[in-house]
Amino acid sequence: MIESRYRYTAVAIDRHSERLGELRLDPVFDAAVECAYLTAVRKSKLEARTRHEPARVEPRWDVHRGEPYVEGLQVRFATPDGGVFTSHVPRSYFTPAVEAAAATLVSAGKLQPGETFTYTDLTAFPAPEQDRHAGAGFQVEELSQPLTTVAGRLSDFLAQSESRGPHVDTDIPVFIHAHVLDEAIALARAAGRVEAGGVLIGHARRDGSLPELFLEATAQIEARHTLAGETRLNFTQDTWAAASRAIALRRRGEIMFGWWHSHPHFCAGCPPERKRVCSLSSPFFSLDDRALHAAVFGRGVDIALLITDTGTNHLSTNVYGWRDGAIAERGFYTMQPEETSHGH
Repeated sequence: MIESRYRYTAVAIDRHSERLGELRLDPVFDAAVECAYLTAVRKSKLEARTRHEPARVEPRWDVHRGEPYVEGLQVRFATPDGGVFTSHVPRSYFTPAVEAAAATLVSAGKLQPGETFTYTDLTAFPAPEQDRHAGAGFQVEELSQPLTTVAGRLSDFLAQSESRGPHVDTDIPVFIHAHVLDEAIALARAAGRVEAGGVLIGHARRDGSLPELFLEATAQIEARHTLAGETRLNFTQDTWAAASRAIALRRRGEIMFGWWHSHPHFCAGCPPERKRVCSLSSPFFSLDDRALHAAVFGRGVDIALLITDTGTNHLSTNVYGWRDGAIAERGFYTMQPEETSHGH
């Protein structure tokens, strides 16, 4: 359960720094709370297997201007040892809520669709008592499931892995077996002009000596029951059912903690000069991708692998995950097969 006792507003301004109007924000705090829980688990303040404690989301006041001006959020919940765990969330967490609220400015003709704007004066005020248990972001039933972990030594995994992508110290380490990448790339090539995808499974491992939590992607399960097109990939109930059956048949205690999909070469028919400046020619996580990830893979540990055809013989691989309650590109490690000796 998530509790918030405040309402939030911001002032929208255009690219000329002119005031467009005040926006009433309706932020959803699930992702922020999930990332706070993950931080607590990584620091051994909370057991991964336990149900989450009720969380309270409160504004973090601007250190210079003070209340009611907000510089971020703090998520607080009780820990089994009788203490209170607090996690800070940056101001940028409000950006999606600001973008959604800006639709009122478009309707009023103060902002054109697609027009650039920014916001300032993010503020919070106590919500009326009768409103504290209504609306998105005020009191939300917990949707996530407890995380099952197994033991592992982070140093052993680092020793047989290659670092890829942009790493941030606060991100949970992610290890993907090389054959998982190879299989996903092969399926992406075979799909041609339509998107392909699948589910990532493996283990959430805990190194108690640090302490630290990290992920090991041991396999991918091809999504055969999808609605695929050149710019979309819809997973169906049959997709998830097939993935659950495959996990059960493997009998390795693996869990589902992510998904992968491909983007075909969107700029194949474009002239060379346009390809050089077109944003579609580079890897990107679309709004539809973000919506699916938030709806199905909302736990702080959940990740997404993107395979992109940029028009070269080499397909790029990028990983996205949760950071401070937002979806961001992140680094990962590829694990090579262990060397084995062969008898005669």
